[in-house]
Amino acid sequence: MLEVNKKYSFKKITTRKSYKGLHKIEFIINGISFSKHSFELISTIS
Repeated sequence: MLEVNKKYSFKKITTRKSYKGLHKIEFIINGISFSKHSFELISTIS
């Protein structure tokens, strides 16, 4: 079993725009999908 921890900052920067709504992430290693997850961003930083 492999455990990977990663934090992702949603603070406002000029090169990235965050959008409200459902987002999906999929972990693919050597062409094999290991995990699919979704999360909902309910607010954006103004």
